[in-house]
Amino acid sequence: MKIPYTKLSGLVLVYFMSVFIVQAQTPFFKSGLLMGVNGSQITGDNMVGFDKGGILIGPFVEHEFSDISTLRMELLFSMKGSADAKSKPDPNRNWDLYRVNYLEVPILFDYHVYQKFGLNGGLAVGVNIGEYYIDVYKSEYPDFSLAKKIEYSYLIGGYYEHNAKMEFFIRYQSSIINFSTANNTPFFQLWGQRRPGYLNVLASFGLRYYFGQK
Repeated sequence: MKIPYTKLSGLVLVYFMSVFIVQAQTPFFKSGLLMGVNGSQITGDNMVGFDKGGILIGPFVEHEFSDISTLRMELLFSMKGSADAKSKPDPNRNWDLYRVNYLEVPILFDYHVYQKFGLNGGLAVGVNIGEYYIDVYKSEYPDFSLAKKIEYSYLIGGYYEHNAKMEFFIRYQSSIINFSTANNTPFFQLWGQRRPGYLNVLASFGLRYYFGQK
């Protein structure tokens, strides 16, 4: 029996989440679950605004080097893409909705700044596990393919330590290089430099819940 690609990806995620959490239950590491939402857009798609919503969820493990510095690795399911907020078809847009889902591994360094507040930053590698596309005339293309299998991105953000079990976070994430197979799609940066391709850009917020005692 052939297992569908998306179902297989889900099984792989569940397996690695289980291993990830079990292996992290040592005095040297702390682990937990990250839950949040993405507001996403794509630089280069002729649309502006974080109009595409999505889920951000998965386990994490971290090691505290000191009271003010922590290194954390996450294993996340992240929904990215862009959507047209207009109600009427616009042929100048690239699509009405484009969604690309990733299994993603961010590695971040946290630095405690003041009282319960901190900043962080890091890099992430994502694996494309599925895409979905609706054109400007509302026609669906479930087999549409635009994204490469691997995406590289950077992240910056901040967090607030609510208590010993829970932290709230906000972060900005962007592809480092063109995530798509369309190498000849130009866009213009604010400073006028012409570059090819598409970049996933996300504004995310949510919480981290720690298992056991933080």
